[in-house]
Amino acid sequence: MINEIANAVYKFYAGTEAVKSILPKFYFQQASQTAMPPYAVFTLGSSNILEIAGKNTNRIETIELNISIYADPDDGGTQAVNIAEAITSNLDWTVLDFSGFIAIKRIGYETIGQIDDYYAIILTYEILVKG
Repeated sequence: MINEIANAVYKFYAGTEAVKSILPKFYFQQASQTAMPPYAVFTLGSSNILEIAGKNTNRIETIELNISIYADPDDGGTQAVNIAEAITSNLDWTVLDFSGFIAIKRIGYETIGQIDDYYAIILTYEILVKG
């Protein structure tokens, strides 16, 4: 299921011109060693299962999606904020294309600020999947 969700998240990125036009690189789990900002890395994890009415066929699984945005620190974070806004305005409550998808909602927007040679923002989403 994780591969299916990862593919759906990447498909969202590849098919959303408003995001892709300002974010040239979007990696799953780990950026390239030679990655230069701006880019983002997304990870999936923290799976929780909620059983409804005690049946394993009536369960909902919650998968956490984290998107870490890394941008040029020289503009005070403007580039990172613009990327985050492009992602959130297109990903919040969208429909991801994979079997069992129920909903996606943003549960976090954390501005990390400047770290090393980057300005970072982390977006956290909850993806609900019918189990």
